[in-house]
Amino acid sequence: MPYDISQYLDLTLADARAQWRSILARAVVGPGQNQVDYVPLETLLCAAAMVELGSVSYGSGLAAKHQTPIPQLADVFRRRPTSITSKMANLDGGRSRGGKSDQRLWEVLRDDHGRLFDLYRLILAAARQAGVDPDVLPDFLGLEHSDEFELLGQDEIGETAVEAALRRALDEQADDGSERPSERQVVARVRIDQHRFAKAVLVNCGWECVFCGFGLMGRSTPTLLRASHIKPWRSSNDRERRDPGNGVAACPTHDAAFDAGDLTLGDDLEIVPSTRITSSTNTAVRLMFDAPLLRERIGALPGGYTPRPAYLDWHRERIFRA
Repeated sequence: MPYDISQYLDLTLADARAQWRSILARAVVGPGQNQVDYVPLETLLCAAAMVELGSVSYGSGLAAKHQTPIPQLADVFRRRPTSITSKMANLDGGRSRGGKSDQRLWEVLRDDHGRLFDLYRLILAAARQAGVDPDVLPDFLGLEHSDEFELLGQDEIGETAVEAALRRALDEQADDGSERPSERQVVARVRIDQHRFAKAVLVNCGWECVFCGFGLMGRSTPTLLRASHIKPWRSSNDRERRDPGNGVAACPTHDAAFDAGDLTLGDDLEIVPSTRITSSTNTAVRLMFDAPLLRERIGALPGGYTPRPAYLDWHRERIFRA
């Protein structure tokens, strides 16, 4: 049945819970059987998945790749993967017979990711209340427990760096002949990648500073803790920007020193202060950058990612003051 756009944009937690109950009561659709109409939360999760997948062609070939979160959405919705990609194509306007209401919804959400992310978190909250756990429906955007989208790691990315990334992304889209994304779409992609990187680094480092062990948890996010790139974001390519092996978690003091080149890591992950630090007679400097507060080396990280040697080499050669 057709839905008014307000039934998507004004979705409440009670509405979402009721829709989850109807979804979970469905039988799996067999070959040749007709599928039930999409309810609003399904369409909204497909829209969120489009943000996760980036600029791709939403055809049957995408469904065959089993790329997260397509198979997960198909399983929890009791639908075929091609149904998920078809819904995405409807939203994107890529199907000549696609529903106009889907296209109007995406026109609103594609340039207002904040609104989409709020709905995404609401839908996941309703899913958990309905018994859909993360093994069945993972938090594929990494936003479930964040009060705001820009909470993690955003301070590392200055406006100049974002603008440079934006120009490159738009130029690349123009060169390959595909439709140019909006500036908001590119910036949102940059921000969500940084958010997910920061969260992965903090988890990998056990939510504490690798240099001194400081850790202070808030209600849903760490406070006074930073997740920074070893090879800086502005100097990294897209793969390096997303790699948890290119990140360390640090308290504000040691994070600033690492970024400024007054701390680095050796080949064996020993912590190496600069001569500016070691020659200082300032009492506070000695307190922050001597034992017992400053560790001798980084130990085994709980998440299993070890800082990659190539990034450490880059930091020592390009940033460290020696």
